[in-house]
Amino acid sequence: MKKFFSIAMVAVMLVALCSTVFAAASATFTVGTVDAYKGESDTVVVPVTVSDNSGFMAAKFTVSYDNTQLSLESVDFSNSFAGTVVVNGNSVVWTNAKLQDNKSNDVLANLTFKVLDTSADAKYDVTITAINASNYDEQTVDITAVAGAVNVTDKPVVTTTAAPAPATTTAGNSGKKDSPKTADAGVAVA
Repeated sequence: MKKFFSIAMVAVMLVALCSTVFAAASATFTVGTVDAYKGESDTVVVPVTVSDNSGFMAAKFTVSYDNTQLSLESVDFSNSFAGTVVVNGNSVVWTNAKLQDNKSNDVLANLTFKVLDTSADAKYDVTITAINASNYDEQTVDITAVAGAVNVTDKPVVTTTAAPAPATTTAGNSGKKDSPKTADAGVAVA
């Protein structure tokens, strides 16, 4: 009976050791949505944040957007993701400066766009595509990308109206007809 029990325990231990499942490394890149006004020749900053980050050491991706309406001016990585960055057009490569997995859940980078003067009022999607990421052990990290956008509209017209002038009262105490009553500082008072 002891022999059977020993063999059964060895079999259970072998099955447990051989069937160890490693959790897949993953993270989510979320592109922000911002508002912009056309004709301003200004830039807008669209953040890309990382969440559910199990850790990655390097990433390569493409910033996809409508280049007939927007111009990608720069890609600036945050201090949380300091490292070596190479930007070529809309292709980006990042490697962690510490040569270890970065598990931060923070802003990855800020994408600076210029809204072209010819842009129409519309929502222009900004996405992260063609993502290749790996961890320190050179295992692929699955990245889920969530799209954002730049909402382009005409700048709202702000109208202002002038406030009415303050009213003064006359008292006639100074001996002059219709002169304002004044305090010690020479300010008209009611």
